[in-house]
Amino acid sequence: MKKNCTLLLLLFGALPLVAQQLVSSTYLKTYPVSYFVQEFGLFASYDVDQYRIIYTSKEVNDEPTTVSGLVCLPKVKTSGYPMLVYQHGTAGSRTEVPGYESFEGLLPSIFSSLGFISIAPDYLGLGVDTGIHPYVHAASESWVAQHMLSATLHF
Repeated sequence: MKKNCTLLLLLFGALPLVAQQLVSSTYLKTYPVSYFVQEFGLFASYDVDQYRIIYTSKEVNDEPTTVSGLVCLPKVKTSGYPMLVYQHGTAGSRTEVPGYESFEGLLPSIFSSLGFISIAPDYLGLGVDTGIHPYVHAASESWVAQHMLSATLHF
């Protein structure tokens, strides 16, 4: 057991850590079940609440930054639903991202109507982040999503 703990400490101690903090959350809208059925012909089980969250992350040069994303919650009274991360495609502008009620916010909402807690990060340089968007930069897309997962747990 001591070897396993030492190995974990060495492994995680070697990774750079960024403290992810939830900065704020804003209610955006609620989609009723009937919307998903009428618009997409889908079987949906839950109404969905959408929130924009703002949280801390890091830029490509390791400088701290503040980024945004969309959290979609199925409206149910129980907990323990699985989480899903939706990573959006190319955006035409800073606000054509899930956290700003664009078309990209519909897919995570559909997943939430089926019972998933869905999150969708806006990425660096998009949404509230005023830096440069590192287009097709897999590492930053990954850590921004990971940081959003942590911030969503606090949300």
